[in-house]
Amino acid sequence: MHVNRWIIALAVVVLVLRVGRVEGTILFEDDFNDGTYADMWLTYNGSSFGVEDGVFALESGFGTDDARAVVKSHLWNTDWKEYVVDFDFKIGEYASGGKGHFALLFNVQAINDGYNRGQYYQFYSWLDAVGLHRMESLACSSTTGLAGASYSAVGRSNLSLDTWYHGRLVVLRDSITGYVGHLDGTHLDAPLFTFDTSGISAEYAYNGPIALKAIGGATNRYDNVHVTVIPEPSALIMWSLFGALCISAGCWRRRRAA
Repeated sequence: MHVNRWIIALAVVVLVLRVGRVEGTILFEDDFNDGTYADMWLTYNGSSFGVEDGVFALESGFGTDDARAVVKSHLWNTDWKEYVVDFDFKIGEYASGGKGHFALLFNVQAINDGYNRGQYYQFYSWLDAVGLHRMESLACSSTTGLAGASYSAVGRSNLSLDTWYHGRLVVLRDSITGYVGHLDGTHLDAPLFTFDTSGISAEYAYNGPIALKAIGGATNRYDNVHVTVIPEPSALIMWSLFGALCISAGCWRRRRAA
């Protein structure tokens, strides 16, 4: 089983390097070009939400008033166990100045008004440190830092405020892998982290949609959100082999031209 999963993970990486997004059935997508978010997203807390020039803006209140927007439940099938999330994001500056933070929530089983209240997982990054956390309570802020308690335990990042980046999250049945790169696709080949979830107890095997977040009085912006099912192993391996052949052919042509 573990061997099969590593084969799938490797195939995903090879395929993503070639085509930018995993080929497969699109589970959910929103580019916000219709000028609205209300038809697809349910919002919690925050100061304001809106679509500006085809971009979804989440404005949080100062302090712990986090703005969250979760995909509406009727648009998400809870049978989706393995998928890839691609999204563009821009980190706004905290009201206190000098720092910011983006967050993609996933496997959102439940969510509630109030700071960090819900049952879900969270992939996020400050400007220099990456975190992977699990929120565990609807009544209070109960948080478990996966792979360590500190914000920098999962990995390091080097992000800037008010700059567009591309994020990717690969969710498998027994692993989670996160990436952040530039909009042109560079730096998406090296994961910020890969976390083994095979040992997580059934109590925390949350299942549900994704959500976007802003905190600290900042306004974060998100765009081009795509969730794609990971194909069955046989189809995925064939696609990845095709991608690898294309990459090899391109390298051969460049060497010959040189």
